[in-house]
Amino acid sequence: QIPEALQAGFTNVVEVAQHPVVTLSWSIINFSRQCLDPGIRGRYFSPRLMEAVIWFLARWVATYLVPLDVSREIDSVGRHGSQHSRKLLNSFAWDNNQGELVLDFVVLMSMVALTTYQGEIELQTLTCQKLLASVVRRKHTCAYVVQLDSWRDLTRAFASGRSLFSLSGRLQRSLAETLACAASCIKDPEASVQYLRDLMGPVAGCLVENASRSDLKSVAHQPDVIYMVSMHVICFKLFEASIMGNNCRSVAYWNG
Repeated sequence: QIPEALQAGFTNVVEVAQHPVVTLSWSIINFSRQCLDPGIRGRYFSPRLMEAVIWFLARWVATYLVPLDVSREIDSVGRHGSQHSRKLLNSFAWDNNQGELVLDFVVLMSMVALTTYQGEIELQTLTCQKLLASVVRRKHTCAYVVQLDSWRDLTRAFASGRSLFSLSGRLQRSLAETLACAASCIKDPEASVQYLRDLMGPVAGCLVENASRSDLKSVAHQPDVIYMVSMHVICFKLFEASIMGNNCRSVAYWNG
């Protein structure tokens, strides 16, 4: 929720581009976008800076990407003084399709944080449990993000188990829950089920492949094999629970 002091303040601001909150928001977001450039990221974006950016984006998404009907409700009350400031703060994030662009950037940045900064537990935790969770927590943002190519790339990366398998077990479960919860925001029931099948297919295939290995008895006690199979089983349970309940509550048990 947008802080009351910010909504009631800056009553003299008429243009949205001149509002201090709006100016500061886009300045930080535009700066953060530079991390997608490998050269700039390597020179300037340390893990600690990435943590600060991820934290900001998680708070910003949760605070300013408010449902559009909220801004319309405020607009119907009036346009003067503090009410005008409220209208600006509750609508600026969606102006000119900026909200959708930010959500796309958030997913792209999450992939960078999870694949480029391996071993940075705090950064990966913020990404999985704060930033990506904030995107799917509200249906109006989740409904946008599941349509993005960047989100589909993230789900494929997770399902393939390659680039994201270096995450800890706790973060694997958290990310699996987030991806499964997103299915509840897909309006078409068939598309929602297909989304989950695409997530489950590679996981199920990997389990079958490992169970069919000729050397299963000799490798079954190896720590890396036990870990891999355990993660696949947990993820499979998460996806199955989401299909049965088709909501986030059905898989909340497995997070953490």
